Amino acid sequence: MKLDTILKKPNIIYNELEHSYQDKDSGIFYPSCTQVTGLFPKPYLIKWSTKQNYLYMKENWDVNQQYTEYGKEQLLKKARFRYQEKSKESTDFGKLVHGWLENHIKGHPDLPLPKGGERAITLFLDWEEKNIEEWLATEMMVGSSEYRSAGTLDAVAVLKGGITSLIDHKTSNEISPEYNIQTAFYWAGLKEMGFSTDSRTIIRYPKGLIRNFYDKSTGRYKEEEDVLEVKTVMSDVMDDLRVFKNLREEWDWLDANGMLEKR
Repeated sequence: MKLDTILKKPNIIYNELEHSYQDKDSGIFYPSCTQVTGLFPKPYLIKWSTKQNYLYMKENWDVNQQYTEYGKEQLLKKARFRYQEKSKESTDFGKLVHGWLENHIKGHPDLPLPKGGERAITLFLDWEEKNIEEWLATEMMVGSSEYRSAGTLDAVAVLKGGITSLIDHKTSNEISPEYNIQTAFYWAGLKEMGFSTDSRTIIRYPKGLIRNFYDKSTGRYKEEEDVLEVKTVMSDVMDDLRVFKNLREEWDWLDANGMLEKR
């Protein structure tokens, strides 16, 4: 069974170039669900970006060199924007892994492992063999008129044991509570389209051998082995949707007051 061939299509037009969604009947533009959940507070990102600045200076500042004013300015400027480089590296890795997974789930044989993502995919394939009965969909657009948003769902599968689950692939450094809200929207969108899953699953793919993460309990960064992390979302889906609805209303307020980036 392939869900995209049997489900009711959302009444939404997707503009890939502008990454925007529009209701076919009203012409109203919808933000993507990731734009909405992007409003979720992320105080840890401030600490992360500051740490990137610190690490750059630690690696590149030569205490034995006498810098000119111009040299100092260039060094500080590169340190200032180091977080953007690291963020782009993470985005590129995410696209690489997502692209391979999409083709794999669609059944394309003998795919070469993506360069830089070999370990992540190898760990996934081992998990897949032990846990997946059948893939039902991948990269499928879902939309919700009730929550006035849309997005692209990574995958839907039947797990061994017969449980259906929507699956969200993540290449971030940790599984954020924000993802509970995002997967709740996908669940609601799927339900409006005529299919309801039993569970929500988040899979986090490792970028390397070691993960440097912020430990909220100690307020310090720690290192540990980076592994494939699979989480079944245990929060109540209706509670998560209530938060999504609040964020969606916040989006409207910010948009009406000119506080969002233009499309």
